[in-house]
Amino acid sequence: YIVDENVGFDVAPLTIRIGDNEYVDDEKINVNEMLDDMNAFKGRPTSACPSPYDYFSRFGDAEEIFIVTISKKLSGSFNSAVVAGQQSDKKVHVIDSKATGGTLILIAEKLYELMHSRKL
Repeated sequence: YIVDENVGFDVAPLTIRIGDNEYVDDEKINVNEMLDDMNAFKGRPTSACPSPYDYFSRFGDAEEIFIVTISKKLSGSFNSAVVAGQQSDKKVHVIDSKATGGTLILIAEKLYELMHSRKL
């Protein structure tokens, strides 16, 4: 989405479970297949937030990490990110977006703008 050799971006996706099928909410998700499964499934689909390891494994060699999560009122994503930060020796900042969807993109864009203005 934003390409910059000095600032890396990554996503720790949610997982959606529909019966015995599991879908990772990333760029490879087959939305039509997932929707077909949802329509055919008589039970209730569930979702799972990224684990602390899912976050931690994305830190790489960065010295400072900013994590923007969906609202902690809707997901355990924020708590998982906090745990990942506590397990790291890096500077990790976890931000509860208090929202979902496009708001996360706006926050990421603002963070990038602020990082870029610091002349990385």
